[in-house]
Amino acid sequence: HYQMENVQLFQNKRILELGAGLGLNGILAWRSTLGSGSGSEVCITDGDSDALVHLRENVERNRTASSTTTEKNDGGVCDDDVGKVSCHQLIWGKQSSEHFLTQIANNQKYDVLIASDIIYSAVIVEPLWETVLTLLKRPSDGEEGGVFVMAYARRKVPVSIELVLETAIANGFVYELVKEDDEEGIWVYTFRYNEGGAE
Repeated sequence: HYQMENVQLFQNKRILELGAGLGLNGILAWRSTLGSGSGSEVCITDGDSDALVHLRENVERNRTASSTTTEKNDGGVCDDDVGKVSCHQLIWGKQSSEHFLTQIANNQKYDVLIASDIIYSAVIVEPLWETVLTLLKRPSDGEEGGVFVMAYARRKVPVSIELVLETAIANGFVYELVKEDDEEGIWVYTFRYNEGGAE
C-alpha cells in the first residue's frame, strides 16, 4: 500500500529493489510510473540465480502492450517510451556492491532503494547496510540524498527489527516508521543519510 500511496517518490528516479524474489515491488515501482512521462529507471535485483529466472519472466509478463523494446540484453533490460526496467544479480556486501556499482550501474548511485520482507537472519544485516551505503545516493551540493524504503514483516526468525534499526544508525542513517499494520504484521520504514553520517 505504501508504494501506491507515494507514487511521486518513484517518478523521475533511479530505483533499485534489493532481495526482490519475484519482483513485485520493483515491477510495481516501474509500472506505477509508466505513462506519467516520468522516465524512471528501475533495477530489480536478487542474489539467487534461480529467483532471477522467474524475476525476468515476471518483468516480461508485466511489460505493457504499448511499450516497444529498444534494448534487451543479458540483464533483461527493457526500454520503453517512458522508463527502463532491468534485472540483475546482486549479492549483498561492500565488495559485491562496489562491483555492481561500477559494472552494472555505471557508477551512478540510486535515488530510491526498496526492499520488502528481506530480513530473515542476523548475518545479513551488516551486508545489507554495506550495500545500501554503497548504492544509495548521498546528499551533496544542496541536493537531497536518496531514500531506502523497507517493509519489515513479522516472522518467526532469529532477528529483530531493533537490530536492523541499530545497525542503520551505526551506519549513519536516520529512520522513520511511515506505515504500520499490526494486524498483518508489516511495518514500513524509510531510511535517509544522517547529516554528517558514515562515509
